[in-house]
This record gives sequence, C-alpha cells and structure tokens, in this order.
Amino acid sequence: MMMFGTRRNSRQRWRTVDKRWLHLVASIAVALVVVGWASTAQAIVVAAPIRTDNPTHDQEFRISRADCNGSGGFTFTITDIASGDDLSVWATGTGAACETNDARNVQNSCTLVADIGVVSNTSTEETIDHSAIANVLSDVTDCEDASSSDAPRSLKIYFLVNESQGDVPAGSFDFVDTIEVDLIGPPAPTGLSVSVNDDDSLLVSYTESTGTTDVKGYQAYCHVLAGAGGGAADWHQPTAGTGGVGGLGGAGGVGGGVAGSAGAVTGGGGSGGAGGTTSSGTGGTTSSGAGGSTSSGTGGSGDSSCYSDILVPGSLPEGASTCGSRVDSGDITVDGLTMGQEYVIAVAAIDNVDNVGPLSTLGCGTPEEVLDFFDAYRDAGGQAGGGLCQCQLVGLSLERPLAVAAVLVLGLAFGLRRSRRQRGRS
Repeated sequence: MMMFGTRRNSRQRWRTVDKRWLHLVASIAVALVVVGWASTAQAIVVAAPIRTDNPTHDQEFRISRADCNGSGGFTFTITDIASGDDLSVWATGTGAACETNDARNVQNSCTLVADIGVVSNTSTEETIDHSAIANVLSDVTDCEDASSSDAPRSLKIYFLVNESQGDVPAGSFDFVDTIEVDLIGPPAPTGLSVSVNDDDSLLVSYTESTGTTDVKGYQAYCHVLAGAGGGAADWHQPTAGTGGVGGLGGAGGVGGGVAGSAGAVTGGGGSGGAGGTTSSGTGGTTSSGAGGSTSSGTGGSGDSSCYSDILVPGSLPEGASTCGSRVDSGDITVDGLTMGQEYVIAVAAIDNVDNVGPLSTLGCGTPEEVLDFFDAYRDAGGQAGGGLCQCQLVGLSLERPLAVAAVLVLGLAFGLRRSRRQRGRS
C-alpha cells in the first residue's frame, strides 16, 4: 500500500510539471505572435501615387510648370500602420536619407511637406500639392526654377512613423522615388527666317534646339501691331530717341577803344597814339558750346528691321498667341493670315510635359500672291490655257478639243496626199 501511494504521488508531481511547461510554452508562443504582429504593423507601405488632376501631357509622375501652378497634386495611400502612430511626410532632391535625424535637422537636406499627425486606423490617405513637392528643390521658389538645366529632376518622398524620436528604424518608414520635377522648357531654336508661302500663309524656317533631348516639337508665335498693313509701313521699327539740347553760343568780345588824337605838329609834340580797332577783343562764335546731337537719347529696343513689344527674344512667350506648330522637326507653315498684312514671328521649343522654352530671334513677313509658271506666262501675254488640249496657233485660236482634233486630221491627210504625189512622179 505504501508503494502504491508513492507511485500515485509521483504521477501527480509529473502532471504538475507538465502543466507548468505547457503554460510556459504557451506564454512564449503568445509573446512571439504579439511581437510578430507588432513588427508587421510598423512595416508601413506606401502605394504608388495617384494624380488628382488631368495633365495635358502623358508623363504621369512628372510635374510641369503648368502642373506646379495648378491646383492638382498626388494622393498617397499608406497602409500597415498602427493606431496611435504619428505620421509625417518629408522630401529631398539631394538623395539624403530622410529617416535619419541629421538629414532632417542638422544637415537640413530634407524638407517637411506634410504633418499627417496621429492616426486612428491601420491605413490612411494623404494628398500633397504639386507645388509643395516642386518647391522642395533648393532653386525653386513659387514654381519658378532658377537653375539652368531643362532636364527633369528626381526627388524622394519619405513617410515616417514617430520621426520626432530621432532616427526612424527600418520598418517604420517608406518612400516613393518615382516623381520628377520639370519646370524649364528647352533652349530656343536659332537661325529663324520667314518667307512667303502664298497669299495667306508664311513659311518659318529655323535650326532646331541643341544641347537637349527633351523636345517634343516647336510652336510659332505671331504678333500684329495696330497700323500694320495698309497703313504705316514702319510699325516694326524701334522708337527714335530724343535729341539732346544744343549748347549756347559764347559771348562776343568787348570792342576796341576810339583812335587817339594826333599830337600837335608845333611845339615838338609827339605823334598821336594808334587808334584802337573796333574789333579789339575776339568776338565769341555763335556756335561756341557743343551742340546736342539729334540722336542723343536711347533708341527703342529691337532689330531695326523687325520688332515687337510682345515677342521678346530670349523671354517666355507670355501673353503671345500661337499661330502654328509641329510635333516633330522641320519648317512651320503659318496659314490663315491676311494678304498684305505684316507679321512678326518667333518660334519656341516645347518639351514632353508641354513646358515652353524661350523665344528665338524674330522674323517678319507679309503674305502675298505667288505666281506660278502659268500665271507668269499669262501675265507676260501668253494666250494658251483654259482647258484640256488647248493650244494657240498663229492666226487661229482653238478653244475646243474637237477643233484641235480636226486640225490634226487635216494635217495628216495633207501630208499623206503630198507623199503619194511625190512617189508617183518618181
């Protein structure tokens, strides 16, 4: 009986030990699950951004000058976050690691673009304006790019969890690096010339922009000033400067004294002194003092043969009207113009997001009637023309095809008859 009681107590002790081990293993498993869930919750994910506007170009992730000045932006969807997380959005155009405290606060190479704040859900959305993104670049202010490059520039947008605590650990941040900023158009084309095409169009030739690969096409801009065509012919001349004021003439000299009286002959008087000349003292010339040049003053700007106060070479064509374009290279035909009207024309290149570059030099032209060979022939007195198979014979005007055929038949018959007579004589 005592042996049986000992075995029974032993089994009870093992059962107690087994339960303790089971509790320990279960606790460890639960802890691992909690830790794994927590780490998963902190591994935030940012989906590809979605535009909130409809751009005129087809570059989905590129911000143009028009985009930057517009009201659109990008919407970012952030998932796998935890309730209570404090989110912020930073961006850099230098490639800096914005998850580090130094990049955000010491080096100042990252810029805060949005402070989302504490979230209460496991996912959220944030929309950031194009202008807020573009102005992150150091040389961009109010969507005006002071750099000299027309190439698109990439930047990184970081989404950080609890960034105020210093460096953000892996799994607590994510970034998007697909967005580009492109605010400058291509360089201006060179060598522009304008020639007459016909009575309502002009042909604009130029040398394509160099030093860039971001060119989609070219646009022509036309300007007509009041009084052009049929009126003043010098509407495109620069304004003459105002002449300077002529200098004042010098004052005339003081006249000489009156001639002295001769001395008396008697009494051994001396000879009279020489009379003073009335011209003593040099009179001042009326032209003394340099006269002002009639050309003094600054003349109007622009080429003396072609000028517009709207189209300024090297400047953006703001306020100017387009009058022709092409999406590849080659000349531009500007049509729909008025014959006899003078036009000032310039050309600018456009890039793949429709940024317009600076204007070329100017060219002027006037559509006029162009005579082809037949018109020139008729103007010179030629009588042929006006229908099919028409010709002009000496002393005979044939205006119908039937008449032409009759003449040809008669000529052929006459030739055959003469040939037979000659053979018969031989």
